[in-house]
Amino acid sequence: MDDAYLYLRYQPWWQKKSRKYTLQIETHLDYLVKFRTLLDALYGHFQEVYFNRCELAYDFPFPMGNVFLASNTGRGGT
Repeated sequence: MDDAYLYLRYQPWWQKKSRKYTLQIETHLDYLVKFRTLLDALYGHFQEVYFNRCELAYDFPFPMGNVFLASNTGRGGT
């Protein structure tokens, strides 16, 4: 089974965030080659390309009751 994914988000002009008219594309680095044709076609229409973020995930070999997570920025999750 092919687990490749490509997630697209568009930032319309009327939303109150920093970058208007922004298309964000998310996929795993291993899948970039799989979506190269589409990404190359989109690239021909972009004015600029930005690296947005990199996320890390950790697999703790402990029960969640034994793990404490806290933000060092003061931002809390919901």
